Amino acid sequence: MVKMTSSKQVFLNRNSSKGNQLKWYDGQFWYKADYLGYEALSEYCVSHLLKKTSIPAFTEYELLPIEYLNRKYTGCICPHFLEKDQELLTLEKLFRLEKGMDLAEYLAGMEPVERIQYTAEETAALTGLDKFGSYLTQLLEMDAFFLNEDRHLNNIAVIRNTDKSFAYCPVFDNGAALFSDTQISYGTDLPLEKCFAVIEAKPFDRSFDTQTEAAESLYGIHFSYWFTSKDIKEILENAASLYSAQILERVRETLYLQMRKYQYFQKK
Repeated sequence: MVKMTSSKQVFLNRNSSKGNQLKWYDGQFWYKADYLGYEALSEYCVSHLLKKTSIPAFTEYELLPIEYLNRKYTGCICPHFLEKDQELLTLEKLFRLEKGMDLAEYLAGMEPVERIQYTAEETAALTGLDKFGSYLTQLLEMDAFFLNEDRHLNNIAVIRNTDKSFAYCPVFDNGAALFSDTQISYGTDLPLEKCFAVIEAKPFDRSFDTQTEAAESLYGIHFSYWFTSKDIKEILENAASLYSAQILERVRETLYLQMRKYQYFQKK
């Protein structure tokens, strides 16, 4: 059990459509508490499965119980991935600073392929990251597989170094994946087929398949995985002391369904 204090609480304005999860930072690690369901479990599962994917860099999460203001939460912890004097610039912030524009508003009148191409090409021009189209495609493919419904333009970022050069950002913030929101959108009594029917993607289209196919038509396929059903089972077993069997079974079934759907991502 880790005890958090108000002095360590962090308020991030990242424009989540479903409110703000409790977060804390102690100078070395970030802590997040479950807010709408099982966000910490989602972070934990996704990050551990990413070890057996083509994603080159990502934030790894571990589960832990948290106490805050005499209330107990299930949460997760991850290390701070920025080095000293590095700065995280979300795409929304980058375009506002460098081009004086609201990127989401500018993209609104475009088709998905145009939105993705403009975002990738302009980001590459602003940062010198000439493979940003491939990076973005891999991120969208990963989100389609794990059903991350909250990849808005403040959850896609680059890193700015002290010499003003830029680097690709590790994948972060997967708490809204795997139907983790059981309070608003995906109640535990809602059948999985209905969860799949109502989920909406971000940021280039409401359909995961539409935005993934649009990105792949421009930059090719970049995400692959080689984890197995056994890996999923072992990861979920490690969470059994913190989450109910019903929640763990729901996550397991969701991942198995996604493995069957996205067989073309599977590395042979």
